[in-house]
Amino acid sequence: MLLQRCLRRTPVLRRQIPVKTPALSASQSVRHYYPETPLRPWSVNSLNDFTHCIIGGGVVGICIAARLAQIPGTRTILLERHGACGTETSSRNSEVIHAGLYYPKDSLKTKLCIEGARLLYELCPEAKIPHKRIGKWLLAQTPSQLADLESIHAHATSLGVPTRFIPPAEASTLEPNIYARCGILESPNTGIIDSHAFMNFMQSVLQEWDVDVVVGTLVTYIHKHPTDHYGGYKVVVGDRPLHDGSFITTDTLINAAGLGAVAVQNMLLPKERWRKAYFAKGTYFAYEGGQGKAGRLIYPAPEKGLGGLGTHLTIDMGGRVKFGPDVEWVDNPDDLTPSLERLDAAVDAVRQYMPGIDKAKLTPDYCGIRPKLGPKGSPFQDFYIKEEEGFPGFVNLLGIESPGLTSSLAIAEYVEELLYAPYRAGSGVEKKELTPEEEKEKEEEEKEGELLRAMLSYDGAMVQLNELKRLGKEVERLNREAGVEGVEVMVEEDEEEEEEDEEEEDHEWEERKGKQESTEDKKAESKKEKSKAGTHREQKSQNVRQGKKRDSKHKTGKK
Repeated sequence: MLLQRCLRRTPVLRRQIPVKTPALSASQSVRHYYPETPLRPWSVNSLNDFTHCIIGGGVVGICIAARLAQIPGTRTILLERHGACGTETSSRNSEVIHAGLYYPKDSLKTKLCIEGARLLYELCPEAKIPHKRIGKWLLAQTPSQLADLESIHAHATSLGVPTRFIPPAEASTLEPNIYARCGILESPNTGIIDSHAFMNFMQSVLQEWDVDVVVGTLVTYIHKHPTDHYGGYKVVVGDRPLHDGSFITTDTLINAAGLGAVAVQNMLLPKERWRKAYFAKGTYFAYEGGQGKAGRLIYPAPEKGLGGLGTHLTIDMGGRVKFGPDVEWVDNPDDLTPSLERLDAAVDAVRQYMPGIDKAKLTPDYCGIRPKLGPKGSPFQDFYIKEEEGFPGFVNLLGIESPGLTSSLAIAEYVEELLYAPYRAGSGVEKKELTPEEEKEKEEEEKEGELLRAMLSYDGAMVQLNELKRLGKEVERLNREAGVEGVEVMVEEDEEEEEEDEEEEDHEWEERKGKQESTEDKKAESKKEKSKAGTHREQKSQNVRQGKKRDSKHKTGKK
């Protein structure tokens, strides 16, 4: 039923009265208030089905939808190709809350990771999401690796991210099973999180803010609407997009499709701006009896050009130890089968910092795929998050790998800023001076847009009758002033509600018709009576005049 309500072959004007009142269970950390947030200027009078359409139901897409749904006067839909949200990279990772140590100072990865970690640590206790700030050690086995750790320490200090070097004696006491020949750098702000619990919570936020979530829905075609169609995009889903595919229209389009993001952007952007997708597969290995082997996350010193952070030791919220992920460049992002062939290389990597590991207790556990923007050996690739030039309202997110989970809430804020910050008061954006005629026309369009949005509810249900009457009179007044005929507003309804409404309308029409006929009959009867009375009075007056004439003649004869 949800798919049928949200995806149609024929577009229908439907804007809801924005009732932004979530249940009390929604965390204050993900509530945002927009007392003066305007719609983008080209969507004030939009005839599109939705204000926001997010393609991709991973953790980033979910957070973006939750953020944008809270903007007044908007409606949001999230499309996910799999049967459930968060089944790709979002649930196949190390579940680490990163501190933001590795990336260039001015990069999005640094900015969004640091802010995202802060937001997560603020949200998790309030929303009762399992997490723990257990810290991380970075290990140097060679002098060159130690120099790299010193650079990371200086970089983190410049960012305000705490780090410190651990003395050997302290390290032996805290982690007797861990070996570091040249040095250990600690990141106390690194932690772990139950990513599934986090995504479940954020999906509950989507429900509270009335976001349409449609799963099992593969986007197959995207078309940019011309300006005279109020802008926006047509998004088609289905196996035969040019024939019988269902579609929705939207003011803004956010590509958060993860592993499929490059394919999605290539549907819309011109061919000269197409990209090629690259994928790095990572296998995780479970360690039987690993509880107690370490009390924090253990990472090797980063290796340039590797494509990952090395085969590290992680601990989940249940205390289970696992190693990984390794890096295997692949062409097929759907191959998520762990392979025993990767075990020997993983054991060699782990023995560099945990010599006593028992290979017999290691078994392949699960795999994840990282979306990459360049092939093996490429230099640093930042998150790509932009509103594409020439495609207003289309925000493109590419290469959202680690630290994507940590950054998810901050990415949502960043996307919202890209879409709306330039149009807020005091943003510094140069405004065009309008003529008095343009000002009047703009004011009339805004009023009409407000009326149209107010006349339609979220799920296509009829607005209360008294509200419709009031709005109808206002629309008629505006139309009379503008010298145009009335605007027909279509409301999408379920079949049963539509039949009931038609019956009520027929009944009301019959009553009004009967009253009108009765009134007309009374008027006709009254007119007839008045006519008879007038005739009677005229006859009486004539008789009086004739009588006076006879009396006058009689008097004259006597004389």
